[in-house]
Amino acid sequence: MREAIRETLRAAEEFARTHEGMYNVPPETGQFLRSLVISTKARRALEIGTSNGYSTLWLASALEEIGGGVITLESVEEKVRLARENLRRAGVEGVVRLEHVDAREAVQHLEGPFDLVFIDAWKQDYPFYFQHVYPKVVPGGLILADNAISHQEELEPYLQAVRNHPGCESVLVPIGSGVELTLKVR
Repeated sequence: MREAIRETLRAAEEFARTHEGMYNVPPETGQFLRSLVISTKARRALEIGTSNGYSTLWLASALEEIGGGVITLESVEEKVRLARENLRRAGVEGVVRLEHVDAREAVQHLEGPFDLVFIDAWKQDYPFYFQHVYPKVVPGGLILADNAISHQEELEPYLQAVRNHPGCESVLVPIGSGVELTLKVR
């Protein structure tokens, strides 16, 4: 990972600690995302919920190395501004397409296929996102949902949907706030 990315990650971590409303994944979850992208050779990723771009940086750091890219969706103007600045500072603008949109609307019209999808947005919307991204994920692709432990009750409809879907195998990874890792098997 390039030093500019490392420095921007550290700055984004510090910013999140001192500013209300910046709900970044913990560093170990970011490293997990990076490792998954590299190990699966995922070249096309989708992130739903950018915040200030922290998890986007982890994804972009891996995608830059393997020649891929990520589309990330965020509706809050101030978070989009912060994310753009972090992506610029890290030098990964060429790897990331940041869209200032309502993700519920945008996800219905995005064209796949995607190798990896990371969902970290409003918890009640996770089932909706799954419904719309599942057909766009390649067989063998991954759908990851953050906060599967910290917001388990809120995510119960999502967890039931992915764990009982005939085209998926899903497992809870107890890292950070909990990540539900779902493999699209067909």
